Amino acid sequence: MEHSLYPGHSIKKRTAERAVRLLLTAVLLVSALKPLKVEAAGNYYSIFDAKFYASKYPDLAAAFGTNFSRLYNHYATIGVIEGRQPGPRFNPVYYKVNYPELAAAYGNNWQAYAQHYITTGRAEGRVAGYLLSEGKPEDYVEETGPNVIATPVAPNPAGYMTTTDQQDVQNVIDSAQPFLNGRNLAYHQAVVVPGSRMMTYYDGSIFCVGWKERRGAHLCTFTEVIVADGSQFRRKICDDTFGSRNYRFASQLAAQAGAVVASTSDFYMFRGVGTVVHDGVLYRFTPGLDTCYVTYDGDMLFSYAYQLNTREECEAFIAQNNVNFAMTFGPVIIDDGMARKISSYQLGEINGTYSRGSVGMLEPRHYLLMTMNYEYGGTGATLQAEIDAMSAYGCLKAYALDGGGTCEIMFGNTMYNRPDHNKERAVSDIIYFASYPLAQ
Repeated sequence: MEHSLYPGHSIKKRTAERAVRLLLTAVLLVSALKPLKVEAAGNYYSIFDAKFYASKYPDLAAAFGTNFSRLYNHYATIGVIEGRQPGPRFNPVYYKVNYPELAAAYGNNWQAYAQHYITTGRAEGRVAGYLLSEGKPEDYVEETGPNVIATPVAPNPAGYMTTTDQQDVQNVIDSAQPFLNGRNLAYHQAVVVPGSRMMTYYDGSIFCVGWKERRGAHLCTFTEVIVADGSQFRRKICDDTFGSRNYRFASQLAAQAGAVVASTSDFYMFRGVGTVVHDGVLYRFTPGLDTCYVTYDGDMLFSYAYQLNTREECEAFIAQNNVNFAMTFGPVIIDDGMARKISSYQLGEINGTYSRGSVGMLEPRHYLLMTMNYEYGGTGATLQAEIDAMSAYGCLKAYALDGGGTCEIMFGNTMYNRPDHNKERAVSDIIYFASYPLAQ
């Protein structure tokens, strides 16, 4: 997609407007702008398991059912203070008993134990899921440590299915129930285009389902992904080297990466701006755009334009939040379950009608990819149409990816949506989801 900054404005007028925006941004940063997504400030996604929380506390199950957002909000605002257990690997009482020095420092401040474990204890290998004095239970599943990620395996060709029959899809969903573990699927809300191609993949470590849906004048291609481990959410750049201009088609990058499902990303080499983080290393820093950081736990964290103003601040953010990679296109379109009202943004021609792409998170390790393309008579879309489509499925977080002729979704190395001009465009990067080896 070609992008212009405030087209039609004179340079003098644009300079004046930029000065005003910078001044307003500075004021907002001091006063009203929402804080960065730093887990020490109250982000508990990495220790929260909604199904565990509901089953452990029947009062909450009675009040909230299996609604992830409501259960999580309860824990983040009330449960963490009360000392409730958010998931199988973090029990604040066990953590207090296991480490007397923490008990001396925090007393009965249960929130402090949770924040210590997230920001420090887990990286140190501290135990919060069982009492050290009683030994590790036989059925206890160890947590993958920060930056220690399994080596992915190639997708199993037998795991893929293409069909036009929704019963076939339901059969795959039924077979995957032990893995899905009661999760609510966005697919079950879908109104699938009759006769359109649906795709699935399941192998015990990852579940994916893709479908096509009309939303007004627009044709949306969705792909829902659930993974066993957050580090299965990955990024591939050309030649695995920052700055490489040996562009490849998304299908080629997906094949090289062994991707189960992939999407084009921010096309970071197309423009000289945007923060680039790859394998935890900051290669390029730009303060003036919304950035999506993906952690080794698979969480999506955001920084808004000018929230991080120096390279040093960005590096501290990456280290504190255990960031694996980052994408800079944007804007952030959904945050904390709330759709954002966006009147202007430097990239993406937000009021124009183009093909568009997004990535969202429905809950931890549960994602939604979307493209809006000229397919089945669909038209180009504005950013607001993109926001509406992702909001309809209840995303907790969502971020706009590069659009136009760039946006594609791949199942393996097979193109699933119809890109502009019905052909691939060579790009510098993709995001993808990998298969992991199953425990023996």
